[in-house]
Amino acid sequence: MSLQVIASPRGAAISFFMGLLRRSTPRNDKLFWGQTMLGVWGGAEFRNTNLNPDDTTASVRGSTSAGLIQGEFDTWLPSRTNLNVFASFSGTSNFTYEKGKIRQQITNLDFKKSKTINVGVEQFFGRNPDFHMAGVGLILEVFHIPQWLAFSVRGGYKHDSTFGNGVYGGLEFYKKF
Repeated sequence: MSLQVIASPRGAAISFFMGLLRRSTPRNDKLFWGQTMLGVWGGAEFRNTNLNPDDTTASVRGSTSAGLIQGEFDTWLPSRTNLNVFASFSGTSNFTYEKGKIRQQITNLDFKKSKTINVGVEQFFGRNPDFHMAGVGLILEVFHIPQWLAFSVRGGYKHDSTFGNGVYGGLEFYKKF
């Protein structure tokens, strides 16, 4: 079971996100074939959204329960190019999210060292009746092979209906368990 609370300090977004509470019970299955992985995750979700000030035009408000599902596909090609696609749908808010990445390994091609560097591009898209976003950017990743540990720096240009257009940046951490 997971618990997530989302809040935003930005003006108009506070009324949409403040008080959003989400609980879900997951079921997770991943299939592996050599350098390829296909994952499916699903569960039931409860969400309680309190809007302050109240927005009578918002389709996501009050208590709702519904299913959610997400999937991921990841593969490494013989050229040391990685393709990764992630998609999800939440029935409580009718929110669809998709993210795709293409990364190229540029160092340690013979795998004689413990670390490798990957560079690439990413794009993302998400929407529901109250919100939409899209963006594209660059990725720089350092991957520690023995511990399956990655650290990435991401940045690019995005548009969303709440915060507008502009640059985005972020850090990403990955550890295989």
